[in-house]
Amino acid sequence: MVALAIRALVLCAIPLAQGSPASIETEYDPQSLYRKVTNVNTSECLEKVRSLPLRVFEFAYDTVKGRRQLGVIGSELESILPESVDVVRQQAFKNPDSGAPGTPALVKLSNFPVVDKNVLFMYNVGAVQHLIARQHQLDALVAQLERLEREARMNLELLEGRIDAEVEEQAVEAAKKLEAEAGSILTGALALEAKAEEERLSVSAQGEAERATVDHEAKLVEERLAAEDARERERASEASRMREESATRAEEQRRMTELLLTERQLEQDALLEGERREAELTRIAAEAEAKAQAERENEDVALRAMAARGEEQRRRTVEAITQVAHHIGRGATALLANPRQLGTLVGSIVAVCVGGFLAKEGATLGRQLLEAKLGRPKLVRETSRASRSLQATLLLSPFLVAWHLARLAKWFLALALGPRTWLKRLGRLWRALRPARRSGGRQDEGEGGEEG
Repeated sequence: MVALAIRALVLCAIPLAQGSPASIETEYDPQSLYRKVTNVNTSECLEKVRSLPLRVFEFAYDTVKGRRQLGVIGSELESILPESVDVVRQQAFKNPDSGAPGTPALVKLSNFPVVDKNVLFMYNVGAVQHLIARQHQLDALVAQLERLEREARMNLELLEGRIDAEVEEQAVEAAKKLEAEAGSILTGALALEAKAEEERLSVSAQGEAERATVDHEAKLVEERLAAEDARERERASEASRMREESATRAEEQRRMTELLLTERQLEQDALLEGERREAELTRIAAEAEAKAQAERENEDVALRAMAARGEEQRRRTVEAITQVAHHIGRGATALLANPRQLGTLVGSIVAVCVGGFLAKEGATLGRQLLEAKLGRPKLVRETSRASRSLQATLLLSPFLVAWHLARLAKWFLALALGPRTWLKRLGRLWRALRPARRSGGRQDEGEGGEEG
C-alpha cells in the first residue's frame, strides 16, 4: 500500500513539473491498476504470525508516561518481516522531560525502525484464513466420520433386528415342531437353538469386526491428517530456515562490502591528507621566502622614512617650544611695562600663599582645641610643642615670603631677557635628558622582546 501511494504521488508530480494540468480524469480499471496479482500462501502467513516476537513494553518518549503497550519492536521484527519495517532516517518525538530548564522540547532519533501495522494486519488476515480453511477441513472430516459412524450403527441395528427376527421365527417354528412332534425332536430343537446361538454370535462378531474396521479407518484418517500437518510444518520451517540463511549471507556480504569501502576511503583520505600537507608546507615556505625578500627590499626605504619622521618631529618640537617661549616673553614684557599690574599679580600670589598657610595652621589649631574640649586629656608637652611650632612658623613666614618673591622676580627677569635664553636652557635640558630616554627606550624594547 505504501508503494502504491508513493507511485501515485510520483505520477501526480510529473505533470506538475512539466507544466501540464494538475489532475487527469480516467475510469476505474482494475486490470490496469493492479498487476502481477497472485494468490497468497496462507500457511506461510501463519508461520510468520506464529514467529512474531510479541512483547509488552514501555516507550521512553511515549505521550502517556508509564503506559505499557502490547506489540512488536521494530528492531526485532526487521529480521522476520523486513517488508513491515521502514527505517526512517530521522524521527522526532516529544520529550516528556521538556518542562525542565535546558531540556529540548523534541528528541530526534536517527535510523528509527517504524513498524507498518498494515503489513502485520494483512499477514494476520492470511493466517486467519489458513486457520479457517484448516478448521473447515477438520469439520468436514469430523462430519464424514460421524456420518460413517451413524451408517455403521444403523447397519448394525438392522443386522441385529434381522437376526432377532429370524431367531424368533425359527424359535416359533421349532416350538411348533416341538409341540407337534413332542419329545421326538427335542434333540433337534436343542441343536437348532445351539445353531441359532452360534449364528447370533457370528453376527455379533461380524458387527464388532465392522465397527473395528470403521474405527481403524477413522484412526488412519486422523494419522494421515497429522502426517500432512507435520509435513506442512516441516516445509514451512525449512523455507523459513532457508530465508534466514539467505538473509544472513546477504548481511555478511553487505558487511564485507562496507569494510572494503571503509578501508579504501581511509587510504584515499590518508593520501589526500599527505598531499595537502605537502602543498601547505610548500605554500608556507614560498610565503616566508617572499616575505623575507620583501623585508630585505623595504629595509632601506623604512630607515629613510624613520629618519625623515624623526627630523620632522624634531622640527615641530623646536617650533612649538619657540612659540611658547615667545608668548611667555611677551607676557613678561607686558607685565614689566605695567608695574601696577605686576604689583597686583605679586600681591595676589603672596596673599594666596599666606592665606593657604594660615588656613592650614588655623585648621590644625581648631582640631586640637576641639579634641581638648570633647574630653581628650590635656598634654602640656603637645600643647607647648604646637604653640612653639606656630610661633616659629609665624616668625619665619616673612623670610619665606621674601624668598618666594625673589624666585618670582628671577623668573620674570629671565622672561624679560627674551626667548633665546629660554631656548638655550631648553636645549641643555634636552641634551641632558637624551641619554636617559635612549636607555629607557632600549629597556622597553628588551621587555617587549622578552614578552614576545
